[in-house]
Amino acid sequence: MSKTIIDPKLIEFATVRQIEYIQAIEEHGSMRKAAKALGVAKNAVQESMNRLRTAAALKGYSPQHDMHHPVAPGQQLRGVSTYYDKDGKAAGQWVKTSTAQEAFLEMIRDVARGFVEDIGPVDVAPAPLDFQSDVIPWIQIGDAHLGMLAHANEVGENFDLKIAEQELCAAIGILIDELPSCERLVINDLGDATHYENFEGETQVSKNRLDCDTRFPKMIKVYSRVMRFIVDKALTKARHVDVIVNQGNHSRTNDI
Repeated sequence: MSKTIIDPKLIEFATVRQIEYIQAIEEHGSMRKAAKALGVAKNAVQESMNRLRTAAALKGYSPQHDMHHPVAPGQQLRGVSTYYDKDGKAAGQWVKTSTAQEAFLEMIRDVARGFVEDIGPVDVAPAPLDFQSDVIPWIQIGDAHLGMLAHANEVGENFDLKIAEQELCAAIGILIDELPSCERLVINDLGDATHYENFEGETQVSKNRLDCDTRFPKMIKVYSRVMRFIVDKALTKARHVDVIVNQGNHSRTNDI
């Protein structure tokens, strides 16, 4: 069986986990052996490498298509025009970039896929057997605004991603601990769970500039992590958990 070769330049576009996959492929010679060594499914490695090549292509790097010019950070590839000489060799290229909305949304989807790509089933403690079917608790999460930044010397209180995650998870955890065991439980995100919608720190529709904490992808990861905590915690008290996500004016594009 021939050895699997991964283009080393792809590392520039890889997540930390994808770099681990690349190193394992180089060490063991194939995706199958790399997956076995890492204790993950082969398709997890294969799909992750496919996403990596797609991410690189979206940034302007896909040598098999004569694309060798990655675009600047914060930009997305909109199109490439390549000119070929009489021998079929690339003689010139025009790279067009933009921050197109669809490319932006795909970036969000890729963050979400990458966040959970190597996460297996979560072990959740079995709930008590005396489930109540006549009560359906609803946990309302209103205007969490993860990603908002505030300073106590300006507004009286500090607020950032770390504080938001700690306080929201602690509050929901205490609330769920107080609930009775039930057949069904509902988690209702009423909207604006996240504070801003793009790398500029704005709302997407109104373009309002906001005080925001850290980088946009990190805010999305924190929101994913918070919701995962809440769902896992809810499953200790309920057989079925429904999650409703309502759109807010600060979070329309993020709510996907």
